[in-house]
Amino acid sequence: MAGQTNHSVQATTSKTQALRETGELHRGAMNRIEAFSSSVAAIAPAGSILIVFGAIVAPAGIGSGLVLLVATIAFAFHINTVAQYNRVSPSPGFYVSYVARAFNVTAATVTAALYGVGEVILLGVAIFGPALWDQEVIKLLSGYAPPWWLMVLVQGVIGIIVVASGVVFSVRVIASLFAFEVVTILIGVIAILATHASYIPHSGAAFSPSNITSTGGFGAAFTLCILIFTGCSASAPMSDEMANPRRNIPIAVFTAVGVAGFLYILAMWAQVIGFSGHEGPMLKTNFPFITAAAASGGWVKYLLYVSGLTSGLAVTLATLNACSRLYFNMSRERLLPNFVSGIWRRRKTPWNAIAIVGVASVLIMIFYTAIAAGWSYNAGYTGYAEIATLGTDLVIVVYIMINVGLPFFARKHAPELFSWGQHVVAPTLATLILLYPLWESVKPDQPAPYGWFWIVVVAVIVLGLIGGVIASRRGLPVGEYESSEVDHAGK
Repeated sequence: MAGQTNHSVQATTSKTQALRETGELHRGAMNRIEAFSSSVAAIAPAGSILIVFGAIVAPAGIGSGLVLLVATIAFAFHINTVAQYNRVSPSPGFYVSYVARAFNVTAATVTAALYGVGEVILLGVAIFGPALWDQEVIKLLSGYAPPWWLMVLVQGVIGIIVVASGVVFSVRVIASLFAFEVVTILIGVIAILATHASYIPHSGAAFSPSNITSTGGFGAAFTLCILIFTGCSASAPMSDEMANPRRNIPIAVFTAVGVAGFLYILAMWAQVIGFSGHEGPMLKTNFPFITAAAASGGWVKYLLYVSGLTSGLAVTLATLNACSRLYFNMSRERLLPNFVSGIWRRRKTPWNAIAIVGVASVLIMIFYTAIAAGWSYNAGYTGYAEIATLGTDLVIVVYIMINVGLPFFARKHAPELFSWGQHVVAPTLATLILLYPLWESVKPDQPAPYGWFWIVVVAVIVLGLIGGVIASRRGLPVGEYESSEVDHAGK
């Protein structure tokens, strides 16, 4: 058995070295703090609190804090799956590599199709959402609303330039922006609590099941809560550029979920206090946290406006970093043309992949929204909501696949680490939990276009299966690249 294990390790090392010779990123450039910052910034906690909270309380009402608490725990089960894979074989191939090692090349190619399309869409969402916020802030401050498509272009160009400039530069920008958004949200919470202290003893209403509007309301809000956690594993595809990825990625992703969940629950609790537990006024505003904080001090409102801007830029950078590494690795493993894995030698960044996914995501957002909703001010919000749902549907299917594959992966590649709790119970719970928002999103009795999103998901799976058969017959090295450990002191 020991001889077989050593042979397997040597074979993996040999394949990885051969693939690395096609181009190498900046190995070991990121430390643990930067890995955490990339993951939590991709969640965009400030942006979600300022923008998405209004959509969460609309169906769930005053009890939205309980929905967020359940979603935080639920998503932690999924993050356990990401952590377990990375303890054994971190790779910029990310979910594609996980499925390849758990099952086979065909299943991995289906994953590549689902996640490749879904991640580009969600990168577009990570650009589009902040662009809409930029538009909103400019309108609030000046009375002029710039075209949404122009703001999407500006946000996308800034993201591409910063990310292409180097991983060290981009992750330090991300870390700085995240630190600022945490400080501003905490200031908003403190301002609300300081001016509504008399309601604090009654603030348990945010966590009371009786205050959730309905079962359907819980489901709609829960789906949104899953969406605002989807970026938390953004550091995992950057394993090539991280010191000690087997240790630092699990720490980064678990910490990211914990910190984001804490901020979400704290902010929702404070928001309910800011409205003195009255649901009606809270439902009348699109940005309830800002409304509650602004009532405590007008200057807080402007600080939160800026926080939304910086949070938007951080999520754009973090998501573009992660998505470009995924496409870079798919090219290196020959699922995409060779030029996609081109590297800017001076900066050691996958500049071709950065440009391709950045431009593609911007164009998808603009053309879809223009066709589906037009060019008006409100069209941006309509297009954003629709395309974000489709991207989330595709990615949730991938989440389910890697959860199902974890026990097989552990038995095959790390039997000495196998645990029924971590490798069977936790991913099973994650799968069961994720099936609910997936069904809520793709069930066919919804109004168009939501009612036909399931057709898109099935079509992508079919294309992935066709590609998988071809990849398997050609013997493509899908899932064979593994990031090596780079042991830097203090990292």
